[in-house]
Amino acid sequence: MERKRQQYCAAAGAILLMLAGIVAIGGWRLASRSVAVQQFEYGLAMWPLIIGVMLFSLGICGLIAAWHWSRLALCSYAWAALVLSLFCAYASWYQLIQISSDATHFDRVCEAAQSGGSVGDSARVAAVQTGYNAMREALEWCRRYNPLALRLEACPHATDTHGSPWRDCPYVELLRWAETAYQCGGFCKDGIPLFALPEGTINEDNRDQTRTACFAPLTAEVRWHAYMVCTLLMTSAAVLIIPVCSACWLACAPPPLKRAGYVHRPEELEWTIVPQWVDDELPATRPAPDPVDHGFSNVTPPRYSMPSSEVGSDELEEYGAADRLLPQQGRGQGSAW
Repeated sequence: MERKRQQYCAAAGAILLMLAGIVAIGGWRLASRSVAVQQFEYGLAMWPLIIGVMLFSLGICGLIAAWHWSRLALCSYAWAALVLSLFCAYASWYQLIQISSDATHFDRVCEAAQSGGSVGDSARVAAVQTGYNAMREALEWCRRYNPLALRLEACPHATDTHGSPWRDCPYVELLRWAETAYQCGGFCKDGIPLFALPEGTINEDNRDQTRTACFAPLTAEVRWHAYMVCTLLMTSAAVLIIPVCSACWLACAPPPLKRAGYVHRPEELEWTIVPQWVDDELPATRPAPDPVDHGFSNVTPPRYSMPSSEVGSDELEEYGAADRLLPQQGRGQGSAW
């Protein structure tokens, strides 16, 4: 029964790992939907997927090890869970520090650009701002030939001053998604909306009005997903301690097993007389027994205890008969006791 309890404990830890893996994969799915994360911190979205697959696979290995009760498999499973736990903790702290630092750097560069500074201190910030400027030039070129155009889609073949089509810009989806989600314009600097989003908010009267720059909500989006992913990783690191302990319990402290064909030695089956004095008196303070009754007037009949080892039914009947017979002979003959 003890062994089954240990196996159930190890199996429960393995199932918990599988559930944690499923949750981590769900976190990857949530982070991968963010266009800001895909554009600026694509590696952040991949960490939950990698950790989730490893957790789920390790949980399956734990179930197999608990079912077969192999010491080698259980020890390997425990060490793998411990290493993965340390890896999750390290990845969580590293990602949190790295992404927070990058987001803070983006904010400072864009704030400096709004004050008249340059965006050249960050290559990624400069690339996004340059992309927005090129698409704005394409929109202005479009409105010269189509004064009623509200968005870039009205001129699918419009180009910037360098002749590059606006559709070739790698930041089209990022700026379109930012306009839809945050009703902003531009990136580091305030700018006009390029895609007239959200729908119904732009018309001929306000199409040239500038909106608040998009960098602040975008960096906040990246930070939120970074906190979410790091929380998942730290939770996974903590959850991994449970299967480590359960596997070590089953591998290092297994329950005792019965030995097949083992024959008890005669001394293991002997009766042990346990005297019990009246009123719990010690032998030193106990009064001397009467020489006639040999001290049995003040002593309770002796009790016999069986050894802890297993005894067959025939042996129990033999010793039970002796237990009933010997005290009666002692009381009847007197001198024999």
